Amino acid sequence: MLRIFLALLALILPTPMLAQDPAQAGRCLVPDSIAVRGNTRVGRASIVAASGLREGDSLSFPSIQRAIRDLYGTGDFDRVEVECGLPASAPAGAVLVIDVTERPIVGRVTVLGPQAIPASTVEDKVTLLIGRPVDPASIAVSMRRIDSLYKARGYYLVKIAPETTSLGDRVGIAFRVDEG
Repeated sequence: MLRIFLALLALILPTPMLAQDPAQAGRCLVPDSIAVRGNTRVGRASIVAASGLREGDSLSFPSIQRAIRDLYGTGDFDRVEVECGLPASAPAGAVLVIDVTERPIVGRVTVLGPQAIPASTVEDKVTLLIGRPVDPASIAVSMRRIDSLYKARGYYLVKIAPETTSLGDRVGIAFRVDEG
């Protein structure tokens, strides 16, 4: 009975992964090369330069964290991940992979629905720039500025909703105003 219990206990307890090789553990600390995935608009050289990472440099958690922060800081990316690749073709080397998802570019900005206030006055409150990556914070700021404009003129029930449309490789952003 005791043997059966011990056998069941051994199956339940976590065991070390057999694929982990202590000799391979340090390969990612000094990558031989840097690869970039997911980019179409921003060039590889620009991404690597913005990250501050270099081939052959020793990596640490703070250096990776700084690289991710700096890449997000460019405003070009919605997602940034850094991972280590261990190619079978180079058993002693490692490839640092920077995987990104780019933000779309603003192609057109419009304001729909204003009647009590001239559309040009409402459009002046929009802070988005055409030809730049879409910044969700700028959309929120624009919505607050439009809302403040209406509240200053006594329209307290106004609702602003952003809508996006695809314009080929760019996006159009429309701020739909319901004056209430």
